Amino acid sequence: MRLISLTQGQFTQVDDADYDGLMQWKWFANKCKNTYYAERWGKTITGTRKHISMHRQILGVSEDMDTDHRDGNGLNNQRFNIRSCTTSQNCRNRKTWGNSSYIGVSRHNGKYQAAITVNGIYKYIGIFVDEIEAARARDRVSIEHFGEFAKLNFE
Repeated sequence: MRLISLTQGQFTQVDDADYDGLMQWKWFANKCKNTYYAERWGKTITGTRKHISMHRQILGVSEDMDTDHRDGNGLNNQRFNIRSCTTSQNCRNRKTWGNSSYIGVSRHNGKYQAAITVNGIYKYIGIFVDEIEAARARDRVSIEHFGEFAKLNFE
């Protein structure tokens, strides 16, 4: 693993095999929502300037595909951590939200409700007395529906 220095005091991690090829460009840190990404300037076919993300360049993905950082760290561009995916698959790998510290769990009348969204459809899993029990139930359903793209509460 090698580090590449970026702007804003940031560094990106890349595999040794990718390092020399990536060093031919000047990379910068671009903050997007809750993480940074390593990017450089490039040109479109028409000559317009655009950002090119390091992880997309490493994977060589087409414009119609998304990419995903397994650990949620946009600066970890080691090949084991990045993969091509659809937008739907990428959304499955997001962090917690709501009033619980677990993904897909919310507090409901003193108990914990587990739910998941599959293909845009909200699926109720159940109500649980224990927050951890609700999170584990949500993990089981997530694995059933999303396989390797399931974002789990417990790895």
